[in-house]
Amino acid sequence: MTAQVRAPLTLSTLDGLGLATQAELDAAIAAEAAARTTADNLRALLVDARFTDARTPSGAASGDLSGTFPGPVVAKLNGVAVTGTPSLGQVPTASSGTAATWQTPAGGGAIRVKDEGVSVVAAATGLNFAGAGVTVTDAGVNEALVTIPGGGSSETPWNIVIPSWQRRDSRTGSDWTAVPSSVAVGGSLLVTDDATLPSSATWKVLLGAGTWTFRLTYEHHPNNGIINIKLDGTSIGTVDTYATAQLLNQILTITGVVVATTGVKALMLDVATKNAAGTYYQARVTSMQMQRTA
Repeated sequence: MTAQVRAPLTLSTLDGLGLATQAELDAAIAAEAAARTTADNLRALLVDARFTDARTPSGAASGDLSGTFPGPVVAKLNGVAVTGTPSLGQVPTASSGTAATWQTPAGGGAIRVKDEGVSVVAAATGLNFAGAGVTVTDAGVNEALVTIPGGGSSETPWNIVIPSWQRRDSRTGSDWTAVPSSVAVGGSLLVTDDATLPSSATWKVLLGAGTWTFRLTYEHHPNNGIINIKLDGTSIGTVDTYATAQLLNQILTITGVVVATTGVKALMLDVATKNAAGTYYQARVTSMQMQRTA
């Protein structure tokens, strides 16, 4: 066996083989060296302690801050120095164009209250209105409770209509059923099912404190009895709906119904009695209305 010796490759050999020119090889070597330098620099950044610590700031603070880092304090607001220690409810109050202290806001001032656009008082002293029975009480920090007597609640309706087809909330005795009617106002009548039994029907209504007018649209009929209208169990008026002949769309009006307090009330139609000439306890109702007048 004959040993073969391979000659080392040189640039001239590579050039002779047509693989690269000297300029191309020099450029490749330079690019590789630059890449190694960049990689070495990045590797140094990753392990250098100067770039991996918390980098806590230090030195003197300036501007609106005083003291030194890392724990400066706020000494100014937009260049205005604020001195002192605040207590509950105090706010920064300027004493000049460049200085301020913590102060309690000054009280007093005018307060105007209007009821539906009409002024009821002109000014207040402290937390109590003068005159007209209107008062203001302290309801907490930066809160006041205004009380206007006799005005009722603005959240309660002034006019409530209960049509014949509105379901009652409760009843006693015979049931009450809405039946179609081509001649009654609203197109239906609320009629008791059994004319031989006394009965009542109750609706719950939200009424504000004040004075109200009650209206009942009903029908006269030979089978009808006497309707007692009650509010929270107290009678506010009665109507004898018996007649020898049918009469549609009759209206009962009861004024001056006083509601002492705002709240949900029980409005009842109670047919517990009848006319001496009548035989039955039936009722025929088209609608009810509660309208506030004061």
